[in-house]
Amino acid sequence: MHVEQGDLKRSFITLLIDPKQKEGFADIRAEFAEAHRDWHATRPVDDHLSLAFTGSVKGVENQGRLDELLTEFAAKARPFWISFDHVGHFENRRRRQGRDVLYFAPDEGSSRHIVESLHQDLAFKVLRPNGFKFGRFDVVPHVTFGRIFNPEKHTRDRDRFIDRHRIMHTPQVLVTGFTLADSYTKKHPDAPDPHDKTRSKYFEVKRYEFGGEPMEPLSGIG
Repeated sequence: MHVEQGDLKRSFITLLIDPKQKEGFADIRAEFAEAHRDWHATRPVDDHLSLAFTGSVKGVENQGRLDELLTEFAAKARPFWISFDHVGHFENRRRRQGRDVLYFAPDEGSSRHIVESLHQDLAFKVLRPNGFKFGRFDVVPHVTFGRIFNPEKHTRDRDRFIDRHRIMHTPQVLVTGFTLADSYTKKHPDAPDPHDKTRSKYFEVKRYEFGGEPMEPLSGIG
């Protein structure tokens, strides 16, 4: 499944974002990118919503076992509907160079489903019992779209930006599976040129389709 590259890449389980929903992100992302030189927008090609971080999965045997576990889990999981309806942020001031992270957040119903039926089940029923890492215990489903460096200088402007986009709307789409992907560090031989806006720094390893009956769409969203 993977090409061994030591600590130059990490594996994670993620939901990919529908192109129709990315269209709803475009204006907000463009406004963010033009706000200040300390405000760095992410590339649309990198948009994803992480479910779990398995870290560096080394060895053919471990990779094969992870594949089996994810295949079994996906077969029982149900497709579900999702939309994105607000902008939020995380503060990270503990790093040497502090930064705030801004993100698009899913609606309350799909967010709860992602946490309770996907993340928690993957983490505590699939990954941890079989010796795999899964990342944080507490997760907030989100799609990162920007980072603010030197955040202490931008708190007021950040809050104003978030207030302007507190309520947003993207089409409701059916999520039919998840993806196992690898993230590349800058030193990875296959890492993309940072100036190439068309190539993601994430490499899709395998797509897993949900096998259960689709859930009902949320009323009033379409």
